[in-house]
Order: sequence, then C-alpha cells, then structure tokens
Amino acid sequence: MIQINKHSVTSIGVIIFLIPVLFFALWIHACNQTSGYPENVELYQSYFPSMLRGRFTTTVLSLVLCVIAIGLNVGNLNSSNKFLKIVSWFMVIVGGLLGFLNLFSMM
Repeated sequence: MIQINKHSVTSIGVIIFLIPVLFFALWIHACNQTSGYPENVELYQSYFPSMLRGRFTTTVLSLVLCVIAIGLNVGNLNSSNKFLKIVSWFMVIVGGLLGFLNLFSMM
C-alpha cells in the first residue's frame, strides 16, 4: 500500500477548495459589475468555457469539490501537528459552509 504524507493530502485539499472559492469570488465580482440578476448570470457564465455554462454546472462542480476537500482534510482533525489540525478544521468548516451555500443556491 502506498503511504501518502498527511501534509500532501491537506495541500491537495486546499488546492481543490480554492476552485469553489474562485467560483464564489467570480460570482461576487459579476454581481458588483451589473445591475440585475440576468446580467449577473450572463457575465458570470462568460468567464467559463461553454461546457461549464449550464444552469447548475458550476454549482454542482463547486459542491463536489467542497465535499472532496472536506474528505481529504477530515482525517487530520485529530492530528498531533497543531498547524495541520487548524488548517484541517478551517477547511472542514469553511468547506461545509460553502457547500451548503451551493446547495441553497440550487433551490
């Protein structure tokens, strides 16, 4: 069996989590640039390639990536390394909040 360093798993989780954070930042940027919801959606979707311009495509992708990031970090919640433990708790809490925000936006 392959041994994977806990720091590497946490780093991969952080990198994966940055993608949904970028999606959220782009949505905030689009909301600040236009005056109405249809224009917000149009501007937001213009940032992505055509295969990601579906109605819920980026939302589902963001939700899946949040779950993956949480899954990669949940194993380090009781780590003896204090920094690793703090990063993992932060990732689980913020990833969960962002994931629930994505679920709420699909309603």
